[in-house]
Amino acid sequence: MEAVGDALLSAAIGLLFDKLAFTDLLDFARQQWVYSDLKKWKIELLDIREELNDAEDKQITDRSVKEWLGNLKYMAYDMEDILDEFTYEAYKSRNIKLI
Repeated sequence: MEAVGDALLSAAIGLLFDKLAFTDLLDFARQQWVYSDLKKWKIELLDIREELNDAEDKQITDRSVKEWLGNLKYMAYDMEDILDEFTYEAYKSRNIKLI
């Protein structure tokens, strides 16, 4: 069961990288003066991704690592929601209709 959760977390972080590279989102972020925050998120995600593989192995024997991974998963989902909202606002500002 742990492997499934780990795979979901890795996939969620990969999706965040994809969203952080989305041109319309980045253009909108520059207009809203939050581009530097998005760049910081990307740097933090790079650091997290480096630690993720090691943490996935350690969670079996270290409860605090398991809790950290759980918190990280929820943070990734929250970040995804925020990026989705930014993307929606970016499209809305350009009068582009989403399906």
